[in-house]
Amino acid sequence: MQPATDATVLGNFQDAHVSFHGVSTTFLLRDGGFAVRTDGPDGKPGEFPVRFTFGIEPLQQYLVEFPRGRLQCLGIAWDSRSKAEGGQRWFHLYPDELRMDFRNALHWTRPQQNWNYMCGACHTTAFQKNYRADADRFETAYSEGNVSCEACHGPASGHLDWVAWGQPASDPLKGLTFALHGASLSSFGPVGSNGTQQRNGPVSRVEVETCGACHSRRGQLWPTATPGAPLGQAYRVALLEEGLYEADGQIRDEVFEYGSFLQSKMYLKGVTCSDCHEPHAAKKLRAEGNPVCTKCHLAARFDTPEHHHHQAGTPGASCVSCHMRMKTYMVLDGRRDHSFRIPRPDLAQTLGTPDACTGCHSDKGVRWSAQKALALWPSLAGRPQWGEALHAGRHWLPGAGDKLMATASDTNFPAIVRATAVELLEGYPDPGLVPLLDTLARDPDALVRRAAAHSLAGLDVPARVRLTSPLLADPIRDVRLEATATLVGVPSRELDASTRAALEVAVRERRASLASDADRSEAQYNLGVLELALGNLAAAEAAFHLSIQRDPTFGPAYLNLAEVLRGTGHEKEAEETLRQALRVDAGDAPAYHALGLSLVRQGRKAEALQLLEKAARLGSANPRFAYVYAVALQDSGNHSGALKVLEQTQARFPGNLEVLTLLVQLHRNAGDMDGARRWARKLALAAPNVAAVQQFVRSVEQGTP
Repeated sequence: MQPATDATVLGNFQDAHVSFHGVSTTFLLRDGGFAVRTDGPDGKPGEFPVRFTFGIEPLQQYLVEFPRGRLQCLGIAWDSRSKAEGGQRWFHLYPDELRMDFRNALHWTRPQQNWNYMCGACHTTAFQKNYRADADRFETAYSEGNVSCEACHGPASGHLDWVAWGQPASDPLKGLTFALHGASLSSFGPVGSNGTQQRNGPVSRVEVETCGACHSRRGQLWPTATPGAPLGQAYRVALLEEGLYEADGQIRDEVFEYGSFLQSKMYLKGVTCSDCHEPHAAKKLRAEGNPVCTKCHLAARFDTPEHHHHQAGTPGASCVSCHMRMKTYMVLDGRRDHSFRIPRPDLAQTLGTPDACTGCHSDKGVRWSAQKALALWPSLAGRPQWGEALHAGRHWLPGAGDKLMATASDTNFPAIVRATAVELLEGYPDPGLVPLLDTLARDPDALVRRAAAHSLAGLDVPARVRLTSPLLADPIRDVRLEATATLVGVPSRELDASTRAALEVAVRERRASLASDADRSEAQYNLGVLELALGNLAAAEAAFHLSIQRDPTFGPAYLNLAEVLRGTGHEKEAEETLRQALRVDAGDAPAYHALGLSLVRQGRKAEALQLLEKAARLGSANPRFAYVYAVALQDSGNHSGALKVLEQTQARFPGNLEVLTLLVQLHRNAGDMDGARRWARKLALAAPNVAAVQQFVRSVEQGTP
């Protein structure tokens, strides 16, 4: 990040005209500075001075200063590659957006493009956001517009004092805050029988956690991060969520490296970032090409045609081609998956996940690569992989609950995988869930404990209180905050005195966490959720209003505001709030669903039916919308229509208990016992361990209309 000057600006600002998404933009030289003429926050054209450059290669972005201390990132960037590489041009960072105007959440003037929140902490040193909520302004400060020494190593003042005051040379920290050199190549032992070096001594996570603060998909939980502290003290790292990662853990959205690396065997064995990367030389590796891998993996065994089955010197012989699939972000920035996975074309065939083989062999299909791979490496088929369980959980497939519980329990799997399985279990009732969560709430890994705290919200109150209360005192803030969200809605009479006291402390910490991001719509929304759970309806309503004010495109705030209004007897105001949400985003399926339910409560069922249908169609990834629409169809007398919707939904989500149960009930109520029994058998297979489901199925098998 550098001030915009003739020496730092790489883009063509000499009256350069471009047009993207129907918007004309001109880059200009102005009085020794730089400016851009384009659409502003209200959609009207304006001229904006460029204050900073951001990045150097392969692209450079530009920052515009707005009132009240805001810096916004332009959505048009400069391709700084050479002309021979296709560069030296302006391009739009979101070329595939259908409508990129000022109402789009990704528009350059919106909060999602705000440098103070989205970028500054990782691209400067000693960053302090300093948002002043009373004045709605930023007083952001930093020591250097770059990632300098102290960004990773912490303050150097203690080291200078150590030198100045002649402290003992034996001090291992030498006055620094913490030791970042927790592991190095020199601590690897000789090559083992598997052809790979093994690390000697204890494994240190300090370096990976330090790098992960910026090289991860995460949210910030606390305004300051203590150098060397566990990541969860200041950040909430995303799990392998749908939309961010493929079901088998491969990268999908822009998730950076940390979440991928946590899945790798290398991380488990103690490999750190600096074993491969030179941390003081930007993108430079310890060696170029395969030698960076053969520092640990014996070249005579792995860098041979007998291992990779490609001609030496070709792209297929490169380790990263098979084990670090590349995906391009920001149009032209290629980044590699750091899970270092063994290619599994057989899983790609069944799960629809990316296949490393057909990434190069584009003229072949995944069926070909699966057959080829299994012929070359027959043992692949027997290798355990969590992708099937996560895929089943995402799509409500029969047996998903058992697969997820087995994955969550298997300590041979990476913690981030187990944590993801735990969160997916939230929708799968099973008698084994309570003892499993009891164990996982005491897991050594904070991500697993956090996921357990999340899923404990689905248990009955006594079990929830018993298992969650200890987590209020967890050493990691990320876990404590999740436990707070799980317990905060429990009636006070259900808590003993010590738990009530601990929860009061935890709620104060939760408020402080949210206050640190008071500029964000999401933080105001979460504050509203907290106040709503505490029964503070006026405060909840105010927070939801402020969330909408911060970002009118943030849909969930409208839904929760409408819920507060409904709960206080203002159904018409709730309806208008939901219609306002749809004026902002005409494709908001949850808003159509909530509005349909509002009209049902008002007795306007014909209008409601149209809205519920639209919600089910637009929100086809959520089986609940289709379920409610089917109930409404049945209520209107359209029995065949209800069955059709349910059957189509069950085909997409074969193990969804709610949909299967309603199919059984509708057939039984209509006197079609053969149909009821047919669906009941599918229901029994979907929940083999749930006693209530099995009892219901038996009653159908034995019953009469």
